[in-house]
Amino acid sequence: MPSPPRSTAGNKRKRNDVEIELEETKKKVITLESQLTRCRAPLSKAPKLAQQILFLFVGPEPQFMTLHTNILPKIVCDYLYTITSRPRGFIHLVDLDPQLFALYRLYLYTGQVWSQWDGDTDVEDDGQRATHEDCEWHRLMLLYVLAMTLRDETFANKIIDSIVEKVDETDRYPTDLATEVWESTSEGDRLRKLIVDLHVWKGQGTGVRRPHADQDGPDAFLDMVRLGLQRAGHRVSLASITQPWETAGSRCAVYHSHKRTEYCSIEVLDLTEAGDVYEYGAQLATQPKSPASRPQAPYPTP
Repeated sequence: MPSPPRSTAGNKRKRNDVEIELEETKKKVITLESQLTRCRAPLSKAPKLAQQILFLFVGPEPQFMTLHTNILPKIVCDYLYTITSRPRGFIHLVDLDPQLFALYRLYLYTGQVWSQWDGDTDVEDDGQRATHEDCEWHRLMLLYVLAMTLRDETFANKIIDSIVEKVDETDRYPTDLATEVWESTSEGDRLRKLIVDLHVWKGQGTGVRRPHADQDGPDAFLDMVRLGLQRAGHRVSLASITQPWETAGSRCAVYHSHKRTEYCSIEVLDLTEAGDVYEYGAQLATQPKSPASRPQAPYPTP
């Protein structure tokens, strides 16, 4: 029996649709390139900079910096005006690191965390070494502490997201920050929670053993890692498990702080009534086991 002839009309329509979509995409690319390279721009889209400028002296050997007041969160302005010393009307931040504050200043103007510096890693990572130096981990931790000092919740949450982004991009996690994190933060801090969960879900406990410095971390930290591993059980080795920071919703609810700021434009679940936070993906435990995931390689920082 002869087969029916192919519908050439349908194929032509599909080709036309693809060609139209391709042309529209090309036009969008051309428009974007034009916007990026053009010299002029509409005044209505210009950033709004206030007339009032703060004059800051940062560090024990003061370095002079300026900031437009309108880009600062109100809580940070209150801190700068009421908590810091102001001899002769100038704000002196003696205890802050000028390099870190300069990165915070860049963030305020650009919305990005400029934490990647040349020379951060000691050698190219070939995956053969158990440990590998990467200064960015430590820098991100210090920026988080700076954010908490200045009471800038939004910046602190941005640093948490930056750490998660680096973990996802490198498939590694820091293994010598625990002591300094515990010394620089208080009980219930979100960075503490993230560091513990990285050791539990990413490293599966390997990061608190030799040769990693976190093996000598605070007793409270080590106890939290052991308890996390006990609660997680075999789920930490499931390749299909959803790690606690993997989705935007759980990352916001578990690791972000929103005491003074709005939530991250996403639906946030109330985990206080959701039982154990280590029950993510618990339903997978009753399903056929997926291939085991390997512990990810740690990255200690200098």
